[in-house]
Amino acid sequence: MNDQTLKVLGIAGSLRKASYNRGLLHAARDLAPPGVSLRTGTIRAQLQLRQAFLFTEVYALLKPEVAIPRCREKFDAEGRLTDEATRGQVRKLL
Repeated sequence: MNDQTLKVLGIAGSLRKASYNRGLLHAARDLAPPGVSLRTGTIRAQLQLRQAFLFTEVYALLKPEVAIPRCREKFDAEGRLTDEATRGQVRKLL
């Protein structure tokens, strides 16, 4: 990675293997444009990050959100995001 790489941290908030939030983060990693590095974490990281953000100048993307209604229809049995419209929303956000 060089200095031009945008580093993004995505936190799913769920430890379940079949979590739609985790599946969405895996899709985001695949859809990230060149120059974007996406790492993922779990709910365990949230408290520590929240405390650190209070005292540092961190840029956080709080909005827009990607809301996905009827998730069961948009992920396959392995938890991969298959809905192209939703994949487009994720790509646009990144």
